Amino acid sequence: MRRFISAGGLVGSTNGGSISESFATGDIDVGEAEQNDSLQTTGPRAGGLVGVNRDEITKSFATGTVEIGEGTDSQPSRVGGLVGLNPGTISESYATGNVEAAANSNAGGLVGEHYIAEQAGDIKQSYAVGPVNGESSTGGLVGDNAAGFGSEPGDVTDSFWDQQATDQENVAGNDEGLTDGFEGLNTAEMTSLEAEDNMDELDFENTWETTDGYPVLQGLAGPEPTPPAAGAVDLQDEILPDADEFDVTTSSFASLDEGFVLVEDGAGNEATIENVGEETNTVYV
Repeated sequence: MRRFISAGGLVGSTNGGSISESFATGDIDVGEAEQNDSLQTTGPRAGGLVGVNRDEITKSFATGTVEIGEGTDSQPSRVGGLVGLNPGTISESYATGNVEAAANSNAGGLVGEHYIAEQAGDIKQSYAVGPVNGESSTGGLVGDNAAGFGSEPGDVTDSFWDQQATDQENVAGNDEGLTDGFEGLNTAEMTSLEAEDNMDELDFENTWETTDGYPVLQGLAGPEPTPPAAGAVDLQDEILPDADEFDVTTSSFASLDEGFVLVEDGAGNEATIENVGEETNTVYV
């Protein structure tokens, strides 16, 4: 008898079945592994859509927060915005929810761990944008991609993550075998019409479409993924640290609400500026 803990917003584990054109919006919270449980032969696995994907997920997404407790030294927890443990295939899918992991955990914006014994996972034409917070192995797309137990490392092709929103510079915490086929972008590059130019490996003719926020899947209803809101900055009272100076006028940028305007520098940094008049203002962001 073996004890497994797998939780997902849609199903805990796929085993002999595929998932297509589906989504989940609920939050997932899985506790820590039992440190001295002789029946528990693997750490907890949790994903916004699926806990363990052994088969295929296509054209699907998850938006909920996924939180997992501490794993053990020999059996880490696996947590991802879409899938916790992925020895299967993920294509044309995305995750936007927060990923929160305790110690001894593999945490990724899309997938926590990307392989299993004698079987490596495959991610293609997908993205992740939710914040990833963990104490062990964390990455923008994958927490741990190392080969193990006879498997090759997992593969990632034509996929993206928001380095700003995820707060992750690298594609994976352990990026063994990952050399190309993925790109970290900033929020401005992944949203609105800019997404089609910067994420041109995605099929915007038949599968994806742009929005005011991040791209969505055509014909799949659900909450529109939007970038995190910028904080308000008073021109007279606050200058953000490590700032670059540039000029902005209200005529140059779309108004958010009356008296507010969104400004952005060339590096994709954003701020919401209060009470910007028609005259040019020197702004630090």
